[in-house]
Amino acid sequence: MRLIKPSRLDRAHKQRDRQIAKRAQKRHKERMLRYADSLVREIVYKRDHGRCRACGKSVKLHGHLLDVMHAHHVIYRSAQGSDAPSNRLSTCASCHEAEHQGLLWMKGQPNSVMTFTRVDANGRILNTWESRV
Repeated sequence: MRLIKPSRLDRAHKQRDRQIAKRAQKRHKERMLRYADSLVREIVYKRDHGRCRACGKSVKLHGHLLDVMHAHHVIYRSAQGSDAPSNRLSTCASCHEAEHQGLLWMKGQPNSVMTFTRVDANGRILNTWESRV
């Protein structure tokens, strides 16, 4: 049996403790982000009166993926858009999907007036409408 020097063992324990602490911090941060996101979703849901801002369909805050509210980022996070309620609006699953496919254009401020434009696959405008909070 090989003996490990106490100093080497202490370093191994300290390294393991640092790794455990780092994982715990990461899990805590992820939990806090999920909690903050759920609060933002609730604020957006109440502001938009539980309806899709694009089509007016009633949506649920929690539930099945097809019935639940999608809190869409008007300015995408990839374009440095914030997670604040002022950058998010309630959409149903079909309007959210249409927006990401480029078939529904959204422009404006979620806290006031939004302009929606439905286009076909060739980019021709089919109709345009506004939604106010």
